[in-house]
Amino acid sequence: MTPDWFRWCLTFLLLFLAGPLAVGAEVDEALLRLARDGNNAALGAISSLSLRFERDWVQTPPPEDAQSYFSISSGQYWYTPETFRLQERDNNHERDSIVRGGKGLTWGRRPNLMGPTLGRNAVDRAAGQAIWEYLVFRHQGREYPRARPFDELLSQPHTLNVVRLVPAGRGVKPGEILVDSSHEWCRLELRFDPTVNYLVRHRVVTPVQAKHVRWEDEVLIFTEPTPGVFIPTTIEHRCSVNGEIRAIVRTTLTDVRVNIPLGADTFRIPNIAGIECVDFIRRVKYTVDADGKQSGPDTPASIHAPIVTLTDSKIPDGPRVPSRPPTPWWWYVLGGSVVLLIAAWVIARRRGRHDESPVRMPQVTR
Repeated sequence: MTPDWFRWCLTFLLLFLAGPLAVGAEVDEALLRLARDGNNAALGAISSLSLRFERDWVQTPPPEDAQSYFSISSGQYWYTPETFRLQERDNNHERDSIVRGGKGLTWGRRPNLMGPTLGRNAVDRAAGQAIWEYLVFRHQGREYPRARPFDELLSQPHTLNVVRLVPAGRGVKPGEILVDSSHEWCRLELRFDPTVNYLVRHRVVTPVQAKHVRWEDEVLIFTEPTPGVFIPTTIEHRCSVNGEIRAIVRTTLTDVRVNIPLGADTFRIPNIAGIECVDFIRRVKYTVDADGKQSGPDTPASIHAPIVTLTDSKIPDGPRVPSRPPTPWWWYVLGGSVVLLIAAWVIARRRGRHDESPVRMPQVTR
């Protein structure tokens, strides 16, 4: 017969296991499909985009920490599904980047360099698209630090914590859908707004190994430059540490044009004909023509020379997320509980066998 204490231990372990497994209980699959399909359609409706952007402080962090929170820059951006171009300027850098066919061509200037530089690099289709993160179109996935559209995040390993309607109130539109998910890098909370075709109005990112840090993005203003197509034009980005807001940056868009044909000259860096280009893919250098195509012979290149590349044009990550997330605390507790439970079961079995063994009566001799 199983002892009472053993049954109590087993009950405790089952309740402990049910806690983490029950996290995803409040998941409405119909709402999830609605948010995913609506958001995907809203982004897919953008066949071309051009805009000017400017980022500035709303609340400035201590000067020594300023660059660890957000980048402060301004510039222009042009986009088609095949190609994009980003011109960006800040206090120390000036760059003009074009990405086409998995390759990026970047012209850049830094104060510590004698003159401008030109470089070619291999990039994936997500590289350099900081604008899409500013607009809350892309979100942090498992492939840190690359950001992906929401439908692609759902195809990666993740845990859905909550999917439900958010009660309407201050800052919340009627019918907004909250999708709260987690993966090995962070917890991601997204609110999809049906009044703007299920674009994300509010996002919260909490790193797994820095849970005291909270990154928050909120769209304050949407505009409709083309009927049925919405674009965020004022976005506020906040960083909190231990519940205290440390920094706030606002991104403002102007001259927004959507689904208007972009001329061939749009995707051409000016005045680069005859400039020497360092090719990081083939580790050579050569001169290029006005379109950025190779026009001179290859010569060996020293890749140690400083150059401004697409990797410089991204959102600062703040406190770095380590390359490997820590093992959850409950995993150690679970492992120890299983070991103790097995040991208790073995002891109980042995005691049970001892109790059930026949009792030998002493023989009485007369």
